[in-house]
Amino acid sequence: MADALDLVAVGNVSIDTIKIEGYGQRTVSGGSAAGVLTAAASYGASTGVVSRIGKDYKQSWIKELDERNIDLTGVSTQKTSCRFELSYDKKGTLTKFHEIFTVDDALAKKHFPPQYKTARHIHLSASHPKHQIKFLQFPNPGSTISLTLWPTYESEYDQEFAKLLKNVHILFCNNHEVKLLSNKENVYDGVKEIHKLGPKIVVLTKGSKGSAMYHDNHFHLYPSLRTSKVDATGCGDAFAGGFLAEYLKSGDAEKAGWAGAAMASFTLAKMGSWFPREITQRQIEERIESAKKYSTKNVKKGTLLDFF
Repeated sequence: MADALDLVAVGNVSIDTIKIEGYGQRTVSGGSAAGVLTAAASYGASTGVVSRIGKDYKQSWIKELDERNIDLTGVSTQKTSCRFELSYDKKGTLTKFHEIFTVDDALAKKHFPPQYKTARHIHLSASHPKHQIKFLQFPNPGSTISLTLWPTYESEYDQEFAKLLKNVHILFCNNHEVKLLSNKENVYDGVKEIHKLGPKIVVLTKGSKGSAMYHDNHFHLYPSLRTSKVDATGCGDAFAGGFLAEYLKSGDAEKAGWAGAAMASFTLAKMGSWFPREITQRQIEERIESAKKYSTKNVKKGTLLDFF
């Protein structure tokens, strides 16, 4: 591979069984790492993945990742694929998350293909903190790092984990995780404290309420976009993928927030965590512009506490 990749994601490429009240149950391709990369690749970023899949993983799903121009050099095989079970109620609230098997235990820095070590950015997708620590302790020289926290493991985000944030450039989290890592009850103070620990950009997500970003001593609010709601699985990963792709392209963090919000809205309207393949770059750009206009005309100016 002659040119360095823009983005490499580390983590799960999974088989997800999703049950939504009123929609039934389906088994689809999933995984946090794949969710981030399908969004980023659709936005134009050159991407690669470090993960493992089993013999039970459909060849059609592998082919689709390849056809989306996601480099699969970092994917190795094992007996069983990562599997998750997720259940949602009629309102779209996650009522059950069952981790049947994850590949994170098997992943380490040694699994990075040599060509990935020149990647501009490494994203550590949602997984148990003990697995993310392996990559935070020995950061990739020359690459910036982003990290997604996951509410399932919130009790693990202690002060020892917080110390490793010195190696993180962009942190994706929620307000409760901010309080755990910062020991601050007020979310404003908490975000600023985390900023002092290392992350230059802190992105707060709040599901249907939208998201917020702290960068250069300013908070930016991104209300959730109105769209048909089918499945919330992977919306946070789509946000991260769109955000990272735009930020790596332009260096404009505020614009990256709008890109993330647009990408999440497309993923919300379909079943499964992968970004919808049929969405074009033009549709993404149009959604970003319409989101900005809608926000300007219809969303009352508020504070971070109005969202969180």
